[in-house]
Amino acid sequence: MGNKSLEAQEVAELSKETKFTSKEVKRIHKRFGQLDVHGRGYITIHDLATLPDVDKNPLGDRICRVLAEEGKNSISFKEFIKALAVFNDKDNDEEKLKFLFKVYDIDGDGYVTKDELFVILKSLVGNSLNNSQLEQISEKTISDTSDGKMGFEEFKKIFSSKSTF
Repeated sequence: MGNKSLEAQEVAELSKETKFTSKEVKRIHKRFGQLDVHGRGYITIHDLATLPDVDKNPLGDRICRVLAEEGKNSISFKEFIKALAVFNDKDNDEEKLKFLFKVYDIDGDGYVTKDELFVILKSLVGNSLNNSQLEQISEKTISDTSDGKMGFEEFKKIFSSKSTF
């Protein structure tokens, strides 16, 4: 599915899976083809990271890693459009929270620790807060959990109550 055109059936299936209209699926495929300059049928994390919106995002690297899934360095069109669907207004907040949780869960073990939270917060605020302040925020957030690490359900409670995303 790189630079080749999509069959009508593929468009219909992707539209159903992602909640994008057929027209949106085709437009996203065209953009993917522009990113896939070598016509390989996939883009690399590096290709994705060079996009201006990703490059300027303090969590751009984490987002790219989550999009590429489990240690892979490339993203197929199907993976790409499914990932974009998470950000589609038509998708539910639960899916957005799951994606955000994966961004925060740096080591992919299913939990966000104090250290992982610190790294993410540092990426987000830069030097606006000093390390001591960030450690306090991380410590307080994680200390509210029962076992010193935050699973998805705890993460969801914290973020849902703050309309942070």
